Amino acid sequence: MQRVSASSGGPARYTMHDLVQCYALEKLDAAPRQAQQARAAHARYFLAWIAAQHARLTGPEVRPALLAIEAEYANVQATWEWATAQADVALLDAALLGIFYFYDTRFWAAEAERAFGQAVAQLAPGATRAARILVNRLRACQGYFAASLEGEVQRGCALLEESLAALRALEATEHLPFVLNALSRVLYHLSAYSEAHRYSSESYVLSEQLGDRYNLVLARHIVGSIDQAQGRREESLRHFQEALTLAQAARFVKLETGILRALGVSYWRCGDFTRAGEYFVQTLENCRAIDDRYGEGKTLTALGAVSFLSEDLAAADTYYQEGLHIARDIGDRRSEGITLNNLAEVQASRKHYEQASLLCRAALRIKRELSDRQGIAMTLGNLANIARRQGDDGAAEQHLNEALAIFQDLQDMRGQAMVLAVLTALAGERNQPESALAYGQAALEITEVQQQRHVYANILTNLAHALVDVGRYAEAQVHYAEALAIRQALGQAALAAEPQAGLAEVALALGDTCTALEYVTHILETHDLPALQGLDQLFRLHAVCLRVLEQAGDPRLPQLAQRVYAELQALAESIPKRALRQQFLEDITAHRVIVRMQQYGKGA
Repeated sequence: MQRVSASSGGPARYTMHDLVQCYALEKLDAAPRQAQQARAAHARYFLAWIAAQHARLTGPEVRPALLAIEAEYANVQATWEWATAQADVALLDAALLGIFYFYDTRFWAAEAERAFGQAVAQLAPGATRAARILVNRLRACQGYFAASLEGEVQRGCALLEESLAALRALEATEHLPFVLNALSRVLYHLSAYSEAHRYSSESYVLSEQLGDRYNLVLARHIVGSIDQAQGRREESLRHFQEALTLAQAARFVKLETGILRALGVSYWRCGDFTRAGEYFVQTLENCRAIDDRYGEGKTLTALGAVSFLSEDLAAADTYYQEGLHIARDIGDRRSEGITLNNLAEVQASRKHYEQASLLCRAALRIKRELSDRQGIAMTLGNLANIARRQGDDGAAEQHLNEALAIFQDLQDMRGQAMVLAVLTALAGERNQPESALAYGQAALEITEVQQQRHVYANILTNLAHALVDVGRYAEAQVHYAEALAIRQALGQAALAAEPQAGLAEVALALGDTCTALEYVTHILETHDLPALQGLDQLFRLHAVCLRVLEQAGDPRLPQLAQRVYAELQALAESIPKRALRQQFLEDITAHRVIVRMQQYGKGA
């Protein structure tokens, strides 16, 4: 026999050589009564030990608990299966939460769903009240993990609802907060916000009455996430701060980490990228300290989003690729879909539209499999922008209308405003100024989006374009100036060039060529114009600059005209269908201007 030292909190004990162990098991099986006693003692020991890990997994010792359980996982799995086969209610009941939080932190959804599902099948329907309560707690765990599996979200939700109804009938109040929170989280990902809010609010009240601090903090976090998704920023911040204070006081490290990430998202959405980045960096450190790979992957994707909006495409791509690798490695399909969609935005900003389209469609397949309606709508909006760049306005409009219908059904005002902003740009490019104006004004009237400043700046800019196109220059000037101030405050230098060009266009229309030239000169001295990335109406800025230089008789016109035309032509040549390519060059006013201006560049 050999002595094995304890690893990360695992029990120290003697073990046998594999051959000796096999021989001993054969001898034990030859004595059924002693074998049963030995296996019962084995199960009592390890399931009591896993039960003790519950407090470590939810508290400050997450990493050592994970490592200890992983080192003993074969014993834990074997004893859980033995207790399941024996229908040992007491042992399974004691070990349930330790097993659950291990699987949840490790994101072993398929393994968890199998383990809990087998236990439900073995114990159902349950002869005693305690057995029936246990069966439905197990069913809730099975449903929670099933909802994370591809194509299983509806079954998972149904299992959770069945469990909740049964536990209510059994008056097992002490177990309701756990199930209510699990169901709320699944419904949140299904964008069923009103139901998720109702269940998480009930969980909060019950948890407070029962003194269940862990589920109380989790419920407050979920309510905050729902408020955040629906654009109620102040309410969400209040819930997050309350949850964070409670989590830190109780040393619920994993919950604290998730709340910090949620706070980062809140600041990211309102355009405070510096503060958002600080929260995400802290979250990433926490995730790595407790070996939470699921949280690490989500946080890397969040850092990618901050980098993208800060116009650092290289950093965004790196963070997204790291997040995608983790999501695929642990089987986190939801995060995989989100990250693929975000990577598509990076590729589109680089004008790699074919690659962007492939990434977007892969993301859309995942979101449809998971019934993630909000995610579906977001990805459709991204696909619409890519279709616009490829000259397919019909496909773009179809994607946008489908996305808008989903956001309206979800009562997601922020999502509606984002789609209306793109519809404004699309109508403007199609020389439909009245439609563009209607879309832009509808987007501007959605007050919830004003807190998300980078989106609000986009709405203001596109509406100002529409106002210029109908000759309402004074109003356009006000919106361009406000959009410019927001972009400058956010540090978005490239995107600030778009409202600057708009102000130049207004000045040119009013006959003030000198002021228009000042704006254009600032743009040209600050940016390499053909290389500008992330613009909504891609070539409108370029066309304005060329028109101003032409009007001023500026010597920079020939070289710039040649470079901008080459950029437009390269993009047109990437459009495979001839009819769409011709439409792209001839039907958009800005593109016609650039084609006309090539005459100046021929001798450059």
